[in-house]
Amino acid sequence: MYTHSIKNILIFYKNDCKKSKDTAKKLSAWFKEKKKNASIVSSSKKIKINSNCDLVTTIGGDGTYLKVAKLFKTKSIPSVGINTGSLGFLTHVSEKKMKSFFNKVFSKKAILHKHNLIKIKIKNKIFYALNDVSIERNSLSNLLSLKVCLFKKKIYTIKSDGIILSTALGSTAYNLAAGGPILHPSLQNISITPIAPHSLTVRPIVLNDNYQINIQIKKTKHKNKNKSTLSVDGKRYIMLNQGDDIHISKSPYQHYILRESNFNYFSILKEKFNFGERG
Repeated sequence: MYTHSIKNILIFYKNDCKKSKDTAKKLSAWFKEKKKNASIVSSSKKIKINSNCDLVTTIGGDGTYLKVAKLFKTKSIPSVGINTGSLGFLTHVSEKKMKSFFNKVFSKKAILHKHNLIKIKIKNKIFYALNDVSIERNSLSNLLSLKVCLFKKKIYTIKSDGIILSTALGSTAYNLAAGGPILHPSLQNISITPIAPHSLTVRPIVLNDNYQINIQIKKTKHKNKNKSTLSVDGKRYIMLNQGDDIHISKSPYQHYILRESNFNYFSILKEKFNFGERG
Protein backbone atom coordinates (compact mmCIF):
# COMPACT_ATOMS: atom_id res chain seq x y z
CA MET A 1 0.00 0.00 0.00
CA TYR A 2 1.09 3.57 -0.66
CA THR A 3 1.25 5.13 2.81
CA HIS A 4 2.71 8.57 2.09
CA SER A 5 0.56 11.56 2.97
CA ILE A 6 -0.72 13.56 0.00
CA LYS A 7 -1.24 17.27 0.46
CA ASN A 8 -0.07 19.09 -2.69
CA ILE A 9 -1.55 17.96 -6.00
CA LEU A 10 -0.77 19.21 -9.51
CA ILE A 11 -3.52 18.70 -12.10
CA PHE A 12 -2.68 18.76 -15.81
CA TYR A 13 -5.46 18.81 -18.38
CA LYS A 14 -5.33 18.29 -22.14
CA ASN A 15 -4.76 21.57 -23.91
CA ASP A 16 -7.70 22.82 -26.02
CA CYS A 17 -10.05 20.19 -24.59
CA LYS A 18 -13.05 21.69 -22.81
CA LYS A 19 -14.08 18.38 -21.23
CA SER A 20 -10.62 17.88 -19.74
CA LYS A 21 -10.48 21.45 -18.45
CA ASP A 22 -13.96 21.21 -16.90
CA THR A 23 -13.05 17.90 -15.25
CA ALA A 24 -9.87 19.49 -13.87
CA LYS A 25 -11.89 22.30 -12.30
CA LYS A 26 -14.35 19.86 -10.72
CA LEU A 27 -11.57 17.68 -9.38
CA SER A 28 -9.65 20.67 -8.01
CA ALA A 29 -12.73 21.90 -6.14
CA TRP A 30 -13.28 18.44 -4.69
CA PHE A 31 -9.63 18.17 -3.63
CA LYS A 32 -9.97 21.46 -1.78
CA GLU A 33 -13.03 20.10 0.03
CA LYS A 34 -10.73 17.29 1.13
CA LYS A 35 -8.27 19.90 2.50
CA LYS A 36 -5.75 19.35 -0.29
CA ASN A 37 -3.79 22.00 -2.16
CA ALA A 38 -4.55 21.68 -5.86
CA SER A 39 -3.15 23.62 -8.83
CA ILE A 40 -4.40 23.35 -12.43
CA VAL A 41 -2.04 23.57 -15.43
CA SER A 42 -2.58 23.11 -19.17
CA SER A 43 -0.56 20.28 -20.73
CA SER A 44 0.87 22.84 -23.17
CA LYS A 45 2.78 24.50 -20.33
CA LYS A 46 6.31 23.37 -19.63
CA ILE A 47 6.69 24.00 -15.94
CA LYS A 48 9.24 22.92 -13.37
CA ILE A 49 7.69 20.58 -10.83
CA ASN A 50 9.22 21.12 -7.39
CA SER A 51 9.81 18.62 -4.61
CA ASN A 52 6.76 19.84 -2.66
CA CYS A 53 4.43 18.14 -5.15
CA ASP A 54 2.99 14.90 -3.72
CA LEU A 55 0.91 13.76 -6.69
CA VAL A 56 0.55 14.54 -10.40
CA THR A 57 -2.86 13.97 -11.96
CA THR A 58 -3.25 14.07 -15.74
CA ILE A 59 -6.68 14.48 -17.34
CA GLY A 60 -6.98 13.57 -21.02
CA GLY A 61 -5.87 10.58 -23.05
CA ASP A 62 -2.73 8.48 -23.20
CA GLY A 63 -0.97 11.02 -25.44
CA THR A 64 -1.45 13.76 -22.87
CA TYR A 65 -0.31 11.42 -20.11
CA LEU A 66 2.93 10.57 -21.93
CA LYS A 67 3.63 14.24 -22.61
CA VAL A 68 3.15 15.23 -18.98
CA ALA A 69 5.15 12.25 -17.66
CA LYS A 70 8.30 13.62 -19.31
CA LEU A 71 8.02 16.83 -17.27
CA PHE A 72 8.80 15.09 -14.00
CA LYS A 73 10.84 12.09 -15.12
CA THR A 74 13.65 12.97 -12.68
CA LYS A 75 11.23 13.17 -9.73
CA SER A 76 9.91 10.21 -7.75
CA ILE A 77 6.37 11.61 -7.75
CA PRO A 78 3.38 9.26 -8.11
CA SER A 79 1.04 9.83 -11.02
CA VAL A 80 -2.61 9.15 -11.83
CA GLY A 81 -4.33 9.41 -15.22
CA ILE A 82 -8.01 10.35 -15.60
CA ASN A 83 -9.40 9.32 -18.98
CA THR A 84 -11.37 11.84 -21.04
CA GLY A 85 -9.95 10.53 -24.32
CA SER A 86 -10.71 7.41 -26.33
CA LEU A 87 -8.64 4.35 -25.37
CA GLY A 88 -7.30 5.38 -21.99
CA PHE A 89 -4.82 2.61 -21.22
CA LEU A 90 -2.42 4.73 -19.17
CA THR A 91 -5.22 7.03 -18.07
CA HIS A 92 -6.90 4.07 -16.42
CA VAL A 93 -9.29 5.91 -14.06
CA SER A 94 -12.64 6.94 -15.56
CA GLU A 95 -14.16 10.34 -14.85
CA LYS A 96 -17.11 8.67 -13.10
CA LYS A 97 -14.86 6.73 -10.73
CA MET A 98 -12.22 9.36 -10.02
CA LYS A 99 -13.60 10.48 -6.63
CA SER A 100 -13.95 6.89 -5.47
CA PHE A 101 -10.39 6.20 -6.61
CA PHE A 102 -8.88 9.20 -4.83
CA ASN A 103 -10.77 8.38 -1.63
CA LYS A 104 -8.88 5.08 -1.66
CA VAL A 105 -5.62 6.92 -2.31
CA PHE A 106 -6.20 9.29 0.61
CA SER A 107 -7.20 6.33 2.81
CA LYS A 108 -3.88 4.66 1.91
CA LYS A 109 -5.61 1.84 0.07
CA ALA A 110 -3.77 2.26 -3.24
CA ILE A 111 -0.59 0.62 -4.50
CA LEU A 112 2.39 2.18 -6.26
CA HIS A 113 3.79 0.56 -9.40
CA LYS A 114 7.24 1.43 -10.73
CA HIS A 115 8.02 1.44 -14.46
CA ASN A 116 11.43 1.93 -16.04
CA LEU A 117 12.00 4.44 -18.82
CA ILE A 118 14.37 3.72 -21.68
CA LYS A 119 17.15 6.04 -22.79
CA ILE A 120 17.74 6.79 -26.46
CA LYS A 121 21.01 8.36 -27.58
CA ILE A 122 21.89 9.46 -31.09
CA LYS A 123 24.95 11.60 -31.72
CA ASN A 124 24.82 14.24 -28.97
CA LYS A 125 21.08 14.03 -28.36
CA ILE A 126 19.36 12.08 -25.59
CA PHE A 127 15.65 11.23 -25.32
CA TYR A 128 13.61 9.22 -22.84
CA ALA A 129 10.64 6.97 -23.54
CA LEU A 130 8.00 5.58 -21.21
CA ASN A 131 6.22 3.57 -23.92
CA ASP A 132 8.41 3.07 -26.97
CA VAL A 133 10.88 4.32 -29.52
CA SER A 134 10.56 3.57 -33.22
CA ILE A 135 12.62 4.01 -36.35
CA GLU A 136 10.45 4.24 -39.46
CA ARG A 137 11.06 4.84 -43.13
CA ASN A 138 9.48 7.93 -44.61
CA SER A 139 6.47 7.42 -46.86
CA LEU A 140 8.39 7.68 -50.15
CA SER A 141 11.53 5.88 -48.96
CA ASN A 142 12.78 2.42 -49.84
CA LEU A 143 12.95 -0.32 -47.21
CA LEU A 144 15.42 0.39 -44.44
CA SER A 145 18.39 -1.88 -43.83
CA LEU A 146 18.79 -2.10 -40.05
CA LYS A 147 21.64 -3.79 -38.20
CA VAL A 148 20.65 -4.74 -34.64
CA CYS A 149 23.33 -5.42 -32.01
CA LEU A 150 23.30 -6.35 -28.31
CA PHE A 151 26.35 -5.26 -26.34
CA LYS A 152 28.00 -4.51 -29.72
CA LYS A 153 27.41 -8.07 -30.97
CA LYS A 154 25.28 -8.41 -34.09
CA ILE A 155 22.07 -10.44 -33.80
CA TYR A 156 20.67 -9.72 -37.27
CA THR A 157 20.33 -7.30 -40.17
CA ILE A 158 16.84 -6.85 -41.56
CA LYS A 159 15.15 -5.01 -44.38
CA SER A 160 11.88 -3.58 -43.14
CA ASP A 161 9.71 -0.48 -42.85
CA GLY A 162 11.31 0.08 -39.45
CA ILE A 163 11.59 -1.27 -35.93
CA ILE A 164 9.96 -0.69 -32.54
CA LEU A 165 11.59 -0.99 -29.13
CA SER A 166 8.99 -1.08 -26.41
CA THR A 167 8.90 -1.15 -22.62
CA ALA A 168 6.58 -3.59 -20.88
CA LEU A 169 4.23 -0.70 -20.06
CA GLY A 170 4.17 0.36 -23.72
CA SER A 171 3.79 -3.13 -25.17
CA THR A 172 0.07 -2.60 -25.82
CA ALA A 173 0.69 0.51 -27.94
CA TYR A 174 2.49 0.56 -31.33
CA ASN A 175 4.22 -2.72 -30.49
CA LEU A 176 0.91 -4.57 -30.23
CA ALA A 177 -0.37 -3.05 -33.48
CA ALA A 178 2.78 -4.28 -35.25
CA GLY A 179 2.30 -7.85 -34.02
CA GLY A 180 4.59 -7.64 -31.01
CA PRO A 181 4.06 -9.47 -27.70
CA ILE A 182 2.01 -8.22 -24.77
CA LEU A 183 4.25 -7.88 -21.70
CA HIS A 184 2.88 -7.60 -18.19
CA PRO A 185 3.78 -4.07 -16.96
CA SER A 186 5.51 -5.46 -13.86
CA LEU A 187 8.23 -6.96 -16.08
CA GLN A 188 11.51 -5.14 -16.63
CA ASN A 189 11.90 -5.97 -20.29
CA ILE A 190 12.27 -4.43 -23.72
CA SER A 191 10.70 -5.99 -26.79
CA ILE A 192 12.16 -5.54 -30.27
CA THR A 193 9.52 -5.75 -32.99
CA PRO A 194 10.32 -5.26 -36.71
CA ILE A 195 7.76 -3.30 -38.73
CA ALA A 196 6.73 -5.26 -41.84
CA PRO A 197 10.05 -7.13 -42.20
CA HIS A 198 10.86 -8.56 -45.63
CA SER A 199 11.63 -11.92 -44.04
CA LEU A 200 9.87 -15.09 -42.88
CA THR A 201 12.37 -15.76 -40.10
CA VAL A 202 12.76 -12.52 -38.15
CA ARG A 203 10.32 -12.33 -35.26
CA PRO A 204 9.85 -10.07 -32.21
CA ILE A 205 12.16 -10.81 -29.29
CA VAL A 206 12.00 -9.92 -25.60
CA LEU A 207 15.09 -8.89 -23.65
CA ASN A 208 15.97 -7.85 -20.14
CA ASP A 209 16.01 -4.05 -20.06
CA ASN A 210 19.62 -4.07 -18.80
CA TYR A 211 20.70 -4.93 -22.34
CA GLN A 212 22.47 -2.26 -24.35
CA ILE A 213 20.96 -2.20 -27.82
CA ASN A 214 22.47 -0.57 -30.87
CA ILE A 215 20.65 -0.06 -34.16
CA GLN A 216 22.53 1.13 -37.23
CA ILE A 217 20.85 2.38 -40.37
CA LYS A 218 23.04 0.76 -42.97
CA LYS A 219 24.10 2.56 -46.10
CA THR A 220 22.56 1.40 -49.37
CA LYS A 221 22.82 2.41 -53.01
CA HIS A 222 19.57 4.36 -52.59
CA LYS A 223 21.29 7.08 -50.59
CA ASN A 224 18.71 9.77 -51.20
CA LYS A 225 15.70 7.46 -50.92
CA ASN A 226 16.31 5.99 -47.48
CA LYS A 227 15.28 8.79 -45.16
CA SER A 228 13.77 7.75 -41.84
CA THR A 229 12.38 9.20 -38.63
CA LEU A 230 13.00 8.57 -34.95
CA SER A 231 9.80 8.72 -32.91
CA VAL A 232 9.59 8.63 -29.11
CA ASP A 233 6.29 7.73 -27.45
CA GLY A 234 4.46 8.32 -30.71
CA LYS A 235 5.92 11.77 -31.36
CA ARG A 236 8.33 12.39 -34.22
CA TYR A 237 11.56 13.82 -32.90
CA ILE A 238 14.33 13.87 -35.51
CA MET A 239 15.12 12.83 -39.07
CA LEU A 240 17.66 10.05 -39.48
CA ASN A 241 20.20 9.36 -42.21
CA GLN A 242 22.03 6.32 -43.49
CA GLY A 243 24.95 5.45 -41.22
CA ASP A 244 23.28 6.80 -38.09
CA ASP A 245 23.68 4.77 -34.89
CA ILE A 246 20.93 4.75 -32.29
CA HIS A 247 21.79 3.50 -28.79
CA ILE A 248 19.00 2.26 -26.52
CA SER A 249 19.52 1.35 -22.87
CA LYS A 250 17.83 1.34 -19.50
CA SER A 251 17.25 4.84 -18.15
CA PRO A 252 18.25 5.86 -14.61
CA TYR A 253 14.70 7.20 -14.21
CA GLN A 254 11.49 5.46 -13.18
CA HIS A 255 7.86 6.44 -13.53
CA TYR A 256 5.44 5.77 -10.66
CA ILE A 257 1.73 5.07 -11.13
CA LEU A 258 -0.85 4.80 -8.34
CA ARG A 259 -3.45 2.10 -8.89
CA GLU A 260 -6.21 0.46 -6.87
CA SER A 261 -5.08 -2.38 -4.62
CA ASN A 262 -7.25 -4.82 -6.59
CA PHE A 263 -5.85 -3.67 -9.95
CA ASN A 264 -6.09 -6.47 -12.52
CA TYR A 265 -4.07 -5.95 -15.69
CA PHE A 266 -5.94 -8.62 -17.61
CA SER A 267 -9.28 -7.00 -16.80
CA ILE A 268 -7.92 -3.82 -18.40
CA LEU A 269 -6.86 -5.79 -21.48
CA LYS A 270 -10.33 -7.28 -21.70
CA GLU A 271 -12.02 -3.90 -21.26
CA LYS A 272 -9.86 -2.03 -23.78
CA PHE A 273 -9.08 -4.74 -26.36
CA ASN A 274 -11.63 -7.52 -25.75
CA PHE A 275 -8.67 -9.68 -24.74
CA GLY A 276 -9.58 -13.36 -24.53
CA GLU A 277 -13.03 -12.83 -26.04
CA ARG A 278 -14.22 -14.97 -28.92
CA GLY A 279 -15.10 -13.14 -32.11
